[in-house]
Amino acid sequence: MNVDGRPLMVLTLKPESQRFAGTWTHPRSMTTDGRSFSGLSQDTETETLTAGPPVDGTLRLVATASGDTKDATEFEFSVDAAGEGRLKPSGAPIQPWTLVRHPGSDRPQVWSGWNAKRSYPIDQPYVAPNAAMADIFKADQAVRQSMQSFTANALQIEKDDAVRRGQVRALLERGELRAGEDFRLAAFAGTGTNQGAFDRELVSDAIRGELGVPALANQKEVMEQLLRK
Repeated sequence: MNVDGRPLMVLTLKPESQRFAGTWTHPRSMTTDGRSFSGLSQDTETETLTAGPPVDGTLRLVATASGDTKDATEFEFSVDAAGEGRLKPSGAPIQPWTLVRHPGSDRPQVWSGWNAKRSYPIDQPYVAPNAAMADIFKADQAVRQSMQSFTANALQIEKDDAVRRGQVRALLERGELRAGEDFRLAAFAGTGTNQGAFDRELVSDAIRGELGVPALANQKEVMEQLLRK
């Protein structure tokens, strides 16, 4: 698993009859909130991994430090269709960490240059844009290529805009918009490029926070300050 482009943890697994065994190497000291790691020490620790047969495609890994079964950590591990590993502490309310296969025959080493005072964001895997969102955007922009045509069909376009906003809202509610490009296109859907009013409720403040965008109330306050200058 890479963080900041460098190996943070190395996991090895091999089958042994109906079970699995391996190792988990990581910085001896580290904390995580699920989105980043901090307090990373430069020295490493290697723990022993054991697991029984997979259940519904998931292995229950048990990591023990120095063979001490009283000091054990449980993980859930699976491999997706693309061959990438997904690892997370059992029961933790976080997204699984992404592990990639090491292509070489040599064993990768955990990087030893971590700064314990820094917080390192987890490298996020590529997320493909949503094709349905792209189609909605294309339809939205297609009727706005000519001002003459737009004016002549304004009433129908207004109705179609309402439908497109509903489609985008449904995609958001189902969690199908994940890529940054999805949210860029969603900002246009049903509003066009005519400086008109936009649906302020289409994207929630929670999603704005995930993208590093201020909440609507904060945006309004900043705008009022600018207007007073």
